[in-house]
Amino acid sequence: VLDRVYPYGDLNGNLPIRLEELTSGEFLVLAAPPSDYAFRHAMIQDVAYTSLPHARRRALHRDIAYMFEGSGDEEVPERLEFVALHFYRGRVWDKALPYLLQAGEKTQREYANEAAIAHFRRALRAISELPDSAVDDQLEAYEGVSQVLTLLGRYDEALESLEEGWDLVDGQPGSSDKDLRLAQLCRRMAEVYDPKGDYTAAFEWLERGLSIAGIEDTIEGAQLRRSGAAVLYRQGENSLAGEWCRISLDIAESLGDEEVLAQSNYSMGAILVRQGDFAGAVEHCQRSVSLYEKLGNLLGQSQAYNNLALAYDMQGDWGGAARYYRAANDILERIGYAEGQAMTATNLGEIFLLQGELDAAIEQYRRALGVVDRLGHPYGMALLNMNLGAVYARGERWKDASDHLGRSLSLFHEIGSEEFLAELYRHWAEVALGRGEIDQALEHAQQSLDHVQAQGVELEEGPTRRVLGRSWLQSGELDRAK
Repeated sequence: VLDRVYPYGDLNGNLPIRLEELTSGEFLVLAAPPSDYAFRHAMIQDVAYTSLPHARRRALHRDIAYMFEGSGDEEVPERLEFVALHFYRGRVWDKALPYLLQAGEKTQREYANEAAIAHFRRALRAISELPDSAVDDQLEAYEGVSQVLTLLGRYDEALESLEEGWDLVDGQPGSSDKDLRLAQLCRRMAEVYDPKGDYTAAFEWLERGLSIAGIEDTIEGAQLRRSGAAVLYRQGENSLAGEWCRISLDIAESLGDEEVLAQSNYSMGAILVRQGDFAGAVEHCQRSVSLYEKLGNLLGQSQAYNNLALAYDMQGDWGGAARYYRAANDILERIGYAEGQAMTATNLGEIFLLQGELDAAIEQYRRALGVVDRLGHPYGMALLNMNLGAVYARGERWKDASDHLGRSLSLFHEIGSEEFLAELYRHWAEVALGRGEIDQALEHAQQSLDHVQAQGVELEEGPTRRVLGRSWLQSGELDRAK
């Protein structure tokens, strides 16, 4: 029943003798002298465990759980998870539930993702055995599972968990608590549809949450606005994204919520980078980093570092950008966040491209593309095909460039995102110029400029006009080129 033995609480005085006999027989080893014993092989433990009758196993699990709960002994590794597991296996459901929820939260904070999923799912099993369990406990378990699954890119499973949570809450009598829970679930739904690339569904859930009476000016209203800003940003609606984000910042500031302030400053930093306000972007990103560090939120820190790096990148400070990208990646590797690792690899690829190290850029982009392809993330696939097209264009590999840009355009159209179309058409114009296809170059360069002006993406206007000018020059239209 125990994989390690701690010889204390020995009531009849014969435990040391029994342990010595089992050690001599090579069933146990003294793992940490003088008193920490473990099975020599996992198979020995399995055989011993399965030989116990089920009722005896449950009784032993119960005894162990009660003993360790009462002892408060901190020498037991992962004591919270230990007690949760033994109450669960002992089927003491009312005791198991709070420990399992706490263990799920703890392992989720530590990014022990599979362990967190297991704890939350065991909590749901315990809830099914407790007819009078609280709605909040059930919802906590459903949301906990969905958040970890989203982090791992298992979006359909995450949505299934949230749908069960929705059915649970929707069946409750009307109240302000019910309205708040439904608004939170709307945001959670959107936060799964967003990385899945279904921006229409994501935005519909956010608007549904904001339409619930009494939510708009609350912290939940601020979070819904902040999530909406992120979706609008991905769709290239930069001005509207900034408006939504400012509303979120104002609400969070007035209510003093540091978590939402950190999130909203992070989002505003990204929006301002896109709009060319680098000083403002750095200010918001640094605020976000400070708040996330204070809160101990590793994922938030990594995302804020990524935006800070992007701001330095756009100012041509590639050394500063690479430093922050690597700081972000170090955190992302520690917590196992695959999507974030792909994002950081993408940004490092951009640094290598700017420095003219084309093979290194291709390596980073392909690494990132492998991750997002595995996750089924169409937005990431579209972005990385565009980036590979840009690298191949720089290396004058026109066919490879055109193939990747074509794939990118199809994917962006499929998910309804116009965020990068200005850049994509500019790269395509450069490919057409390289091939001597002047009419196509002019067409794509003008498409790029149209998107620049529609989206207010000032960063893209200079490069786009340069390509358009080169296209007119190649066509012999010197005045228009000027």
